[in-house]
Amino acid sequence: MKIVVVGGTGLIGAALLSKLRGHQAIAASRSTGVDIMTGQGLSEVLAGADIVVDVSTSRSDDAIETQEFFRHAGRVLLEAGKRAGVKHHVTLSMLGADRLSLSGFFLAKLMQENLVRVSGLNYTILRSAPFFETIYGIASDADDGRDLRLPPMPVPPVAADDVAQALADAALSAPANSILEVAGPQTFPLTELALEVLTAFEDPRQVTPDPRALYFGAEVGPEKLVAENPWRVAPTRCIDDDDFDRRIVLAEDRLDRVVEQRPSHAADDDADQRLAARAGFAHGAHSLLATSSSITSVAPPPIACTRASRDIRSIALSRMKPMPP
Repeated sequence: MKIVVVGGTGLIGAALLSKLRGHQAIAASRSTGVDIMTGQGLSEVLAGADIVVDVSTSRSDDAIETQEFFRHAGRVLLEAGKRAGVKHHVTLSMLGADRLSLSGFFLAKLMQENLVRVSGLNYTILRSAPFFETIYGIASDADDGRDLRLPPMPVPPVAADDVAQALADAALSAPANSILEVAGPQTFPLTELALEVLTAFEDPRQVTPDPRALYFGAEVGPEKLVAENPWRVAPTRCIDDDDFDRRIVLAEDRLDRVVEQRPSHAADDDADQRLAARAGFAHGAHSLLATSSSITSVAPPPIACTRASRDIRSIALSRMKPMPP
């Protein structure tokens, strides 16, 4: 079975390809000569394809440009899929796409979903909770020069490797022609989760819970970024009481290998890749965003999130600033 993974050189795409061994799984990205904005290389890579899995994203942080990317690239890809006779189109979306439409990014994802739904192709849309690997970048994005202001909304973070497995299972199943949701097994306030990661990597910045703080450019208010009826609850836990030091060593070792093997043409295929670029590799960026490099030769870590000990967790929570009135 031929399966084309659009955005296949990014964090999720590369992990997905590893789950599809035994099939003719092909990565399609700018670095492999495929451009879904212009259509370059699409007809060739989709020839004979049974399944397309789209995990691509915009390379821009601008809300208008992001929406234009998903609108235009979505139409180009879907039309090419119809011409090629694709039997199942799978799209990775984000939990909250239907609830956080004041955010340019989430509005763009909702636009992408709607294009898929009316395309005439058999489809499955998989909405994912935030990845473990993006928490450091999300927190860093909230830096106002004094502290990190984040909304204390509940989120059930999920490991990127678990998302890749869910995508593989969805792709190899009959088209759902509906929206499925995947979330992690634990739910935390975003502020607490950010503090866990910052503390684990000795990042001294403070976190201030603020219901008015922006999340991907929009106020979320009392919104909960949780799956109401998840199709899958992923198995990997984000916070545990065991093995913390060993996991830190594994994460740092993987960062070293990623930096050594990073190709100069690495494609910006995942939303978390964009966040990683902004966060950089400064002290503290040994957090898991560093693993979002477009590397196919580096195996994913056993667990991507910190496994914080009780002491680390206690220190993290003691550092949280009071919520403003």
